[in-house]
Amino acid sequence: WLLYVRRCTERYTTVADPIDQTMPYPDQQAGADDLPSGRQLTRRTLLKAAAATGVTLAAGNALAGATRAAPAQLRQAESATLTMWHQKPELRPNFQQVFDAFKKDYPNITINQVPKPASNYSQVINTAMAAGELPDLFAVNAPDVPTQARSGQLLNLSGKVPNIANALQIARDVNFIDGKLYTVSWGRYTVVLMYNKKMLAKFGLQPPQDWVEWKAQCKKIKAAGTIPIAMAGDGTIDAFFFTELATAALGRQGFNDLLAGKKKFTAPELAQTMQFILDLVPYFQPGFLATKYADAKALFAIEKVVFFEAGSADVPGFRNINPNLDIGVFAFPPPSRGGQHTTLSGLDVTVGANPKTASPQAVFAFQNWCLSVKGANFCSSAINLSPVVKGVVPSVDPVQKDIVRISQNDFPVWYERPRINPGFAIWAKEGQGVFTGRLTSSQLLALMQKQSDAVKGS
Repeated sequence: WLLYVRRCTERYTTVADPIDQTMPYPDQQAGADDLPSGRQLTRRTLLKAAAATGVTLAAGNALAGATRAAPAQLRQAESATLTMWHQKPELRPNFQQVFDAFKKDYPNITINQVPKPASNYSQVINTAMAAGELPDLFAVNAPDVPTQARSGQLLNLSGKVPNIANALQIARDVNFIDGKLYTVSWGRYTVVLMYNKKMLAKFGLQPPQDWVEWKAQCKKIKAAGTIPIAMAGDGTIDAFFFTELATAALGRQGFNDLLAGKKKFTAPELAQTMQFILDLVPYFQPGFLATKYADAKALFAIEKVVFFEAGSADVPGFRNINPNLDIGVFAFPPPSRGGQHTTLSGLDVTVGANPKTASPQAVFAFQNWCLSVKGANFCSSAINLSPVVKGVVPSVDPVQKDIVRISQNDFPVWYERPRINPGFAIWAKEGQGVFTGRLTSSQLLALMQKQSDAVKGS
């Protein structure tokens, strides 16, 4: 069946890191024309803002009429062909929906996509930057934007993309660096635990409420001859898996303390999380350390496993492989009942541009279109993201609706927060060692803390 999985995913060579922000979340939104103030929104507040301005299509159309008009050079952009890189090969058809919709409004501009493997996407971008061979447009990782912008590797969009006024502050805080606009974000994703509804029902089970119950369910499922959990041990899913479960173990106060440096990575909650992940190893598919993200995702899509960690933006990829997949979702359970069930969210598809592009006006036109009500609807819907543009009606995808429903205790993905990003990065680089015995749990956690201390002291 592994060969079958490979064949199913040949055209989706790898899957992007589940990518979908911050803490604490003030429940206030800065004015659309304010420069970034560092304030952020909860997922709940973000959705309230979207609902308040775009509950109906009529409201969206009304706002569209009030949107700042693009300068003449944007409306009459020159004939051009742009190339865009991204790290989501499995979503090639979904990206194409966006590019085709844009071309209907700008017939003279063609955008060709070149998907790259997610596993080494940052390295590919860095190599292209060093060689001066960037494409016209490219997806960027949010934590890399400040360095890339300040080193002159991103095209300055300031004054050329007036529809940035439509963006919510949660996106603007990433898009603006030192008061200048460098990137545009398509939306926000949320990471949850997904399960096959039919398979779980076959075993007479419901989503687990704590770690003890979840492990007992996995034991029952495996005893019946089915693989409980799909995992990739290559620094992708496993890194997210740790941070997601650790957040559930920490709870709101513990997470805030970790983010503020008051709690260390060697804290008991993180040690407990590490042990639980090791306890789950027998319930991962055989050979999970050599399994790539694309293959782990395909195992879930072709109904070979029951549980899978995934983001809302992964749903279109599942359906590209198996349109009949019946997906259920639940928030990450706490270690014991009475704790907090949590989800993690972050920005997805943040796009920068080559400062040496031969067609800057075409780039401005596309980036501006992506922030219009019409364009943002295509961008967020095609990738199944929660919108970050005012007036955009949230996706009606049923799985997305379920994700919104369970995301009432939402946290930022760790890699977007500078003070805890080092912990995520160390797991992604060294996490395999705890499975192979090269590192003990305490040694890996100590490495996380050491890297975090080094970054704070730099």
